[in-house]
Amino acid sequence: MRRALSPTLLALLLALALTLVGCGPTSCSRDGGGTTEGGGTAATSAEVELRVGTPVDFDYAGETHTADLLSVTGSSATIVVSSSPTTYQLTEGQPAEADLDTDSVPETTLSVSAITDKGATLAVSAICTQTLRR
Repeated sequence: MRRALSPTLLALLLALALTLVGCGPTSCSRDGGGTTEGGGTAATSAEVELRVGTPVDFDYAGETHTADLLSVTGSSATIVVSSSPTTYQLTEGQPAEADLDTDSVPETTLSVSAITDKGATLAVSAICTQTLRR
């Protein structure tokens, strides 16, 4: 006769499994992440300072992308993220999922903060989308 696992034990096992595949409550090693040359943990987020009309390059998962702040209105910003151009209307405090490598799976969330009439701060954060296999 098999006994059912308690919800607490099940949650603990799930957390352990996520940790083993590189995902945890505060991080996700994805796209070859995990460690850097200095032995530290790979970055799972970055911030880019944007000014209207001044495109900025940033690296994500070994690829260079460009963020271009088109306009700011109140607490929102219109940003084009390229290598494959996609326009995002972002409101401060409301992250949006983004597919930077055009595989139809969002790898990151984008959010804006510190919006002024001349610029904004764009935060790019990894999403853990790895699937557990039996």
